[in-house]
Amino acid sequence: MKNMPKKDVDKIISYLKQHLSKARFNHTLGTWRVARQLASKHKVSRDKIDIACLLHDAGKGLKNRQLIKYVKKAKMYLPYLKEIIKNNPSILHSFVSADIARKKFGVRDKEILKAISSHTIGSPCMNTLDKIVYLADITAPDRRYPLVKRLRWHASRDLDKAMRMALKNKIQHVIKNKKWLHPGAVESWNSFVAPNVSKL
Repeated sequence: MKNMPKKDVDKIISYLKQHLSKARFNHTLGTWRVARQLASKHKVSRDKIDIACLLHDAGKGLKNRQLIKYVKKAKMYLPYLKEIIKNNPSILHSFVSADIARKKFGVRDKEILKAISSHTIGSPCMNTLDKIVYLADITAPDRRYPLVKRLRWHASRDLDKAMRMALKNKIQHVIKNKKWLHPGAVESWNSFVAPNVSKL
């Protein structure tokens, strides 16, 4: 795969402008910029990163009821779907975004689709593309939370350490606010710390 042609970038950006709020659109561009910087730092090809980051929130413009309707109409099989719908339907935007990437923009690369679908709760055995998209999203310029500066610093140096920090922070935030914790987030955490608990 070669660098994404400008016409494809323009097509995606045009779609995003029409379907996302201004703030979400700017977040997407910020995530894209951060991901490109991380790709350069970690010597990773930007080919897949460009597509994954530009489309990671393609479904974010849909309200919760629309996300639920989309998933049901598309007959998407998702683990814990009933629990997601009951407790936090916004999580569905990751999976809907991957479906939009596939159907609207013809993305067939499984790694790209996985990176999009796992950018919110993570997934077991995340590869470098998954980690960069996840971390770029959570450390984009519009993000404001106490740990974000440290995460940006670590993400540019050690993706795994940054992932452990990010997952820990997200899980603690959910627990602190007495919200439902998606089992997939626990699986993601366990996949990073199984042999590395002492590193945190």
